[in-house]
Amino acid sequence: MKNIYIIITLLCFTGMHAASQSISRHIVSAGGGRFQNGDIILSYTIGEPFIDFKSNGDTVIEAGFWPTVNATSPPDVVLASRFIQFSALLQNNNALLNWQVVNETDATGHYEVERSFNAINFKKVGAVQPRVNTGLINYSYTDLNLSSVQASGIFYYRIKQVDKDGYVSYSATKMIRVNSKAIVLSLYPNPVKNMASLSIDVAQKTSACIVVYDLNGRQVKFMQAQLSEGQNILNMDMSRLAAGHYLLKVQTATENKTVPIIKIN
Repeated sequence: MKNIYIIITLLCFTGMHAASQSISRHIVSAGGGRFQNGDIILSYTIGEPFIDFKSNGDTVIEAGFWPTVNATSPPDVVLASRFIQFSALLQNNNALLNWQVVNETDATGHYEVERSFNAINFKKVGAVQPRVNTGLINYSYTDLNLSSVQASGIFYYRIKQVDKDGYVSYSATKMIRVNSKAIVLSLYPNPVKNMASLSIDVAQKTSACIVVYDLNGRQVKFMQAQLSEGQNILNMDMSRLAAGHYLLKVQTATENKTVPIIKIN
């Protein structure tokens, strides 16, 4: 039996004791973990890696990435195609969607364009067939006449990749404003232990007050920010707050929005 050590600086994992066995694709967490199949052990701390060991005379080692999704895991997949970039742009009342993928194989079935009005419940609005190329591939789709679907508001889009074996993965979610000046807020992670990222999307440049209240209405945190048009990311230190439930309020000259926060120790 051979001992084979694999070290990738970004992923920080080591594969040990590779023989004529295999670890098929597993759904794993970006937070890190460990799994084992026979003599093969994989420990990881960053990213979502998979590793395959095969043998048909020689041992072949392969690695790749995929999103964490609930789907049936196919055996011994060489490299899952990955989303490199996804953008959504409003132009003449149409949503212009563009995305890039790499490592596409003939296992890729198709891409579905999904739309939502709350970033939670998505509905398929179109499909694009793959071109099957292992290099960098550009795709596009246009969602026409948005105001006929909804006169105003926020449109959320994502791309769903469906493989022929039923395995699915998703792009990032992007948003488009249609006749809307509403503030869009999100906080990650939530629940939060120490640091959190507050995303504030505004229709135009403005100043804002950000206040955190406890459930008794007492102000426990305050900050001011100058916001640019579009998405703004602010880092928030929540480490000094006691565990419990809070409300975060963002107020501009024309609008205010709140988001609940759960603080954990």
